[in-house]
Amino acid sequence: MICHIDEIVAAARAGRPVIMIDAETRKNEGHLIVPAQFADAATINFMARHCRGIVALAITAERARELGLKPMVRWNESHYQMAYTVSIEARSGVSTGISAGDRAQTIRTAIDPHSGALDIVTPGHVFPIIASEGGLTARPGHTEAAIEICQRAGLIPAAAVCAIMGVDGSMATRAELAGLAAAHDLPVGLVGDLMAPRPAMTRLAEAAILPFNAAQRGGMRHAAAG
Repeated sequence: MICHIDEIVAAARAGRPVIMIDAETRKNEGHLIVPAQFADAATINFMARHCRGIVALAITAERARELGLKPMVRWNESHYQMAYTVSIEARSGVSTGISAGDRAQTIRTAIDPHSGALDIVTPGHVFPIIASEGGLTARPGHTEAAIEICQRAGLIPAAAVCAIMGVDGSMATRAELAGLAAAHDLPVGLVGDLMAPRPAMTRLAEAAILPFNAAQRGGMRHAAAG
């Protein structure tokens, strides 16, 4: 069942993961999205176990500039113009960088307003992807949807994002997405529904961004047990 976008935003604000599906005329894929403030080790482990895609970090162009992140390639020839940067790792607090805990630490470092370019190293095991500065109007993708959800929820505009694959390695069908959602109590929304004008209450929520440390206490309680 497809949730109203207000339910998606409320779930994100509470630190719950959500599944967002883009248009059938685009990729027609489902991605798990978790606001980066809540992306703990359990989040990353859930993504690796149940979603199986690359764990990316959706960020704004402004944050990418603050971190000094360079594009992964000079000329972006990908069909959907996915703006990946060089991969990153936290400079401290990690071991090999690949464990769920290490990747969660890298994400925490990347979004911490007190961190900067000197606090990360490249290459690493987390893959930042920059949302279009034109938002969903310019590029109706999962990256832009993730940033939009965080903004509407009054959170730091960054999210852990992972494409959802089926058990056979192909991209999950809508039936498989529904099964995953039912098994782990995950709200499902449509990227297209985010393209409607924002309500006044949403704009008020954006004006009061949830503090970084307060959000970190949320964690991913709802899906980690599966």
